[in-house]
Amino acid sequence: MERFVPQASIASSAIVRPDGLIGHIQIERLGISVVLLEGTSNMTLRRAVGHIAGTAMPGQAGNVGIAGHRDTFFRPLRNVRADDLISDYAFPAISPDGNRVAVAMGEQAGRDIWILDVTRGGASTRFTFDPARDDFPTWSPDGKTIAFASSRSGQLDLYIKPADGSGEEKLLLKTDEYKVLDRFTKDGRFLLFYSMSPRTGEDLWALPFPVGAKPIALLQTQFNERRGRVSPDGRWLVYSSDDSGSQEIYVRPFTPEAPAGTGAKYLVSKGGGVRPFWRPDGKELFYLNGTQVMAADIDTGRDSRPVRLGACSVPRQGRRRARAGTCRPTASASCSSPRPAPAVPSHLRSSSTGRRA
Repeated sequence: MERFVPQASIASSAIVRPDGLIGHIQIERLGISVVLLEGTSNMTLRRAVGHIAGTAMPGQAGNVGIAGHRDTFFRPLRNVRADDLISDYAFPAISPDGNRVAVAMGEQAGRDIWILDVTRGGASTRFTFDPARDDFPTWSPDGKTIAFASSRSGQLDLYIKPADGSGEEKLLLKTDEYKVLDRFTKDGRFLLFYSMSPRTGEDLWALPFPVGAKPIALLQTQFNERRGRVSPDGRWLVYSSDDSGSQEIYVRPFTPEAPAGTGAKYLVSKGGGVRPFWRPDGKELFYLNGTQVMAADIDTGRDSRPVRLGACSVPRQGRRRARAGTCRPTASASCSSPRPAPAVPSHLRSSSTGRRA
């Protein structure tokens, strides 16, 4: 049984979303902050503003065509000026208390991190001020600090700063490789990220805390592994990999003390998957499959129980029976076939770049 969540309810970095959410348009001076959907049908324009087919997508070269009712969403446009910044949010990260959202805003080469206050109608406060690119914000589990990547030293390196904006940014890790932040583990002991190596492609790493310890390689193969998230109980690592020829979602033991790649991996997705994340209680995984958001139950708390990963079922005795696709080895983690998922808050959105009117 499969199900999906409507696109407008999930964060993604995809720009071209022909049958759903494209992004979120903001013109701060005019107080405009609206969802941007693909198309200009009456139904679309009753819900949001629409992208006009045949014009450039946000973030692409060329003129972007956007339609909206002048008496609803776009009423303030009568006061727009040529130098007004039209921006949208990239890589939103929700604070642990759910009251704030850290986002990257602006043209990619000069993005900054901003914090939106959900309790004040999305009022925004600028968090970083360097002219270089600041990107990929993520909150510490206690909500007191925000880690992010910045190109201020040439390559994207990792920094951290108090979430209240006090104090200076502190360098966490500087290497010669491009780095993308994922998330902290729930206990705050590790910050996950992936880097891009000319020899091994995209590799998963864990940076131990307190600051000063060397990063630990979690997966470093000839394939591309990215978007690592550790389960709330700290035992399992979910990530995407293209080792089958296409991006799929896998779960394996999280063992930072062991050599990279220790432990068997278990297939979760069926027919493709990217951008996995855990439900807060660790009992469900969500991921994107094309333009659909999929969900799969997962049980990480039992030993010697049947394994049901993706489209596979493994009986208690260890005899493997494939329902579809290929079964992976057995383990003490189990999850069901992907099925319909509940909606994720609609303020999670796609990334793009800022553009001036």
